[in-house]
Amino acid sequence: MNTSQVVLITGASAGIGYATAIAFARHGTHVIATARRAERLAGLERAVNSLPAPHGDILTITADVTDSDAMQRAVASGMERFGRLDVLVANAGLGQRGPLVDAPWEDIEIVLRTNIDGVLHSIRAAVPALRQSGGGQIVLISSVAGQVALPYAATYAATKAFVSSLARSLRLELESDHIGV
Repeated sequence: MNTSQVVLITGASAGIGYATAIAFARHGTHVIATARRAERLAGLERAVNSLPAPHGDILTITADVTDSDAMQRAVASGMERFGRLDVLVANAGLGQRGPLVDAPWEDIEIVLRTNIDGVLHSIRAAVPALRQSGGGQIVLISSVAGQVALPYAATYAATKAFVSSLARSLRLELESDHIGV
């Protein structure tokens, strides 16, 4: 059984998720990296595998956080490969700019599904594995936009306010499971 820490990072193919995956792997943590774009995940895998030894292993999984079954499968694959889960970084998210009333509903809906449903699906998939591992940490990526009024970013700001509120509630809800949020 491998005793290294294991982190699941959503939205790991670019930006904060990519940098977080590299940083964890560089410090010896095993990484389960999910994103929608397989070709970008392949680039992340190459980057992790080219780090100076020793480094953590990486398991890349093409998955969309808006699909609860995909997130359940990602956690199951990670548990099968590494035997544990210690950290969830729920990073996957989308922005949307423009006047709320003029935006096509499809543009608004994908932001809502990714930034709200995706976070919920990730948490609901990860918590049983975190409990099985004896506890751990959940990191939810929010934004200052969730705390201040920004014109032409109402949908994005509202989803990030949701994430911040969710984090405060989950911190209390999961404390007895030794899961920090």
